[in-house]
Amino acid sequence: MEFDKRSFVEYLNKARGDRSINKYAEECGVSAAHISRLLREMIDTPPNPDIIKKFTDHAHNGVTYGQLMQAAGHSDIVSVEYKIMERKIQLVYYQDMLTKKRQEIAAVTHILSKCNESDLHGKEHLSAQMAKLEKELSVLESNILTFSYEIEALKEVEVALKENLNLVNEDDVIDEDIKVIARGMQKLKEENPENFDLVKRLLKTMSDKADDELNK
Repeated sequence: MEFDKRSFVEYLNKARGDRSINKYAEECGVSAAHISRLLREMIDTPPNPDIIKKFTDHAHNGVTYGQLMQAAGHSDIVSVEYKIMERKIQLVYYQDMLTKKRQEIAAVTHILSKCNESDLHGKEHLSAQMAKLEKELSVLESNILTFSYEIEALKEVEVALKENLNLVNEDDVIDEDIKVIARGMQKLKEENPENFDLVKRLLKTMSDKADDELNK
């Protein structure tokens, strides 16, 4: 599924509500410039899930994580996340059943221990019941193990998908920032050449210092 910019903008504007871009950005912990570019459909790559979660954690008007994720074209991640949630719900159910089954086995074991040796029919019935309960217990344990493995496998898929998106988004944000700086420098060069040379030298000095820090 591709990035549906128009739908994303509609949901993001709805999530922002009557707050200014700067106010919403401050609450979300996201760059106001990045939100502004998204709202103006200037970015071709959608935000990654972590950024979208920040938008929805502070959203107004009931905008959900799923809505923004779908609009962003991250339906594959949404699908994996829903599968993980379903498996976790099933896992909790089976764990609850396992606890109850162990309690039943403990109760039957206690009754068996108190059963009169001469009551062969009663002991036979309880033994059959115990065998049935132990078989059911084994099935529950197997299901729990299966769901636990599935959850871990799905989490690995989720992490891989998100890591891939994070790499793409980091590059995209850097490219966008470079373009903004380049446009500003071009305008400065045309309108004030003297300041342009000064800013260019300053940027070069900052770049050299950054390289020196990285090489330490």
